[in-house]
Amino acid sequence: MKPRTSNTRHPPSYRQYSLFTIHYSLALSAACLIWLGAGPVTAQVLTDLFFLHHSVGAGLVEQGNMRATVDAYNSAHGAHFEFWDHGYNSDGLRDAGGASTGTDYGVPGDNTDPDGLSYLWTSANADAAACRNQIMAAHQVIAFKSCFTASAIADAAALNQYKTYYLGMRNYFDQHGEKVFVVVSPPPRHRLDTDSTQAGYARQFADWLKSTEYLSGHPNIVCFDLFNYLAHTDNMPKYEYESDHGSSDSHPNALANQTVGPLLATFLITSALNARPSPWGGATDLGGGWKRLAWFGDFVDTASGWIWHGEHGWLYGVAPSTSNLWLWSTRLQWLWTSDSLYPYLWPDTAGAWHWYYRGTGNGAGGWFYNFGNSQVEWK
Repeated sequence: MKPRTSNTRHPPSYRQYSLFTIHYSLALSAACLIWLGAGPVTAQVLTDLFFLHHSVGAGLVEQGNMRATVDAYNSAHGAHFEFWDHGYNSDGLRDAGGASTGTDYGVPGDNTDPDGLSYLWTSANADAAACRNQIMAAHQVIAFKSCFTASAIADAAALNQYKTYYLGMRNYFDQHGEKVFVVVSPPPRHRLDTDSTQAGYARQFADWLKSTEYLSGHPNIVCFDLFNYLAHTDNMPKYEYESDHGSSDSHPNALANQTVGPLLATFLITSALNARPSPWGGATDLGGGWKRLAWFGDFVDTASGWIWHGEHGWLYGVAPSTSNLWLWSTRLQWLWTSDSLYPYLWPDTAGAWHWYYRGTGNGAGGWFYNFGNSQVEWK
């Protein structure tokens, strides 16, 4: 029999998706606990925490005892989180124990203001790519911030430029669902080094970074609102957090660092625990909600873990990457494959390798060669 083919793609309605979720959420939760032939299926916990900062961040890390907070959590919960940080290039990278590694990532221009961060995360130039690639290769939960200099926002045009920078960064983060990116809002400027207009725009920027406008639909991006923790209602540092009441030094004092540092460390841990890394990062946006991975085909990403695949129908990915990918299928249940093996798949209930005939699926089934019984089957 000649395999049937279909070139029609129809994403299900919201109602269909809702009903599907009700029917399969319990099944998925239970199935995650089952020991499969290749080993237990468990969601990978992200344990490597990283913070890119300058002097204000150093105060949070050191006076705020961020590593001690992480260590205390590990001891209390039997966890294995590691906290690494990188200051100025001259300070370089410190390891989980707080010791200098003697290396640095070569942050371009040592610039962590919004324009510098934009360059780091989005530029194709060699210096940006080299720094970015090192960070991405080494770390899983990646926090970064600008210094208080970034809170000197003169007008609406400058505010909109900041938003443009961060929207560009968000496009890059969307391609890497296997990571969690923690956007830290810049700290406020000292009352002697700013005015109400600049401070007001700084507050607007911090509010925007944590807004649904910026974060909704981007589950691997979260915001730690450092500005709000440090600022009074006048959008300038709380008086008790000023390092010097008589000068314009905007660095938070020891009390501020001791108060906020543990909050940031805990936020990084919580972000890691709440992460649902997506294996679909790096897909090409086709428009209309559709995306494409060259090795896997076209799909609609619901940003909830579920995708609607143009040939395979509903699938749920349980893996932080495509190199070791368990999929829950509405028809075939647990499947294992990878970007180097597909269209070979291992349906766990069948207990045998299957070869999928590309292009034969219509969302409700497709043709497979079952190596277990040497049969071509519609599944």
